[in-house]
Formats: sequence, C-alpha cells, structure tokens
Amino acid sequence: MQRVVNEEKRMTPFKYGRPSRDWNKSFVNRNSNIIQRRTDTSLETYRAKLTKYKVNKWYSNYRDLVANLCVLENSKRIFNADETGVSLGSKTGNIIVPLKKKSTSATCK
Repeated sequence: MQRVVNEEKRMTPFKYGRPSRDWNKSFVNRNSNIIQRRTDTSLETYRAKLTKYKVNKWYSNYRDLVANLCVLENSKRIFNADETGVSLGSKTGNIIVPLKKKSTSATCK
C-alpha cells in the first residue's frame, strides 16, 4: 500500500505516508462493529481437515456466489489462481476481516 502511495505521490495525513500503530489500533477500536481481528489459519491446517462434504459445500457456495454476481454469463471474469501466479502463501498471522453478514441475492440483467 505504501508503495502505491509513494509511486503516485499521493498526499496522506500520516507521517511517512502510512498510519502508525496507534492510529491502526484506534481504527480497529472505532470500527469494532464492522471488523474483527483474528489469527489466520495456515493452508496446511485447512487441508488436513478437508472432507468430501466440505468440498461439495464450498463448490455449492461458489456456484451461488458467481450466480449472484452474474458472472456465469461471462465466464472470462472467473480466474484460476493456479494460473495467475498469485501466491496464497502459508504464513499465519493476525488479520483484520469484515464481520460476516447475510448476503442479498442480486438480479442479473
């Protein structure tokens, strides 16, 4: 993120172009109703707990997601992460994630 700010010479209110630890802590506290902090689980741990039921459920949820986003009609918008060179990594650490909320189905046009 800081690299983008520096390359594009964007102005920020932060010293050295990025927020401090205190600012980040305050941000998390101010927004605790919409985000939560949790420790990520390694990919190897997920793989060890994988079952046929979980795989089938994942594909069912994925099919519903792309249908709600109207992507099924334009499959060129679906990317295979194995072919993109995106590193999913297996390091664990603290991450900030949005709280889960019920999704609303979209209508495809």
